[in-house]
Amino acid sequence: DTFCQVHCNPSNFPEMLREDGKSYFNTPIAEQNNVWLGGFDSNVREMKPLMYNFFLDEVIMLRNEVVIKRLREQGHRPSNSPLDV
Repeated sequence: DTFCQVHCNPSNFPEMLREDGKSYFNTPIAEQNNVWLGGFDSNVREMKPLMYNFFLDEVIMLRNEVVIKRLREQGHRPSNSPLDV
């Protein structure tokens, strides 16, 4: 929507772009993760901020472990790339 294009589009924030103009972030993956997180909407709707943050932190950490394991089993080498900021 218009709000997201204005306020959430990475290309609107030069500090988030590399010298070649590409984003540091894989935005399609971010969108897929947002869809996945949307599946927890009914679980977190009534949570207070502390529990909400704890729940999402734990769920995301567990998902990351599963994804990293799957990628390694497929012969990939997942890692974090340091940002040259």
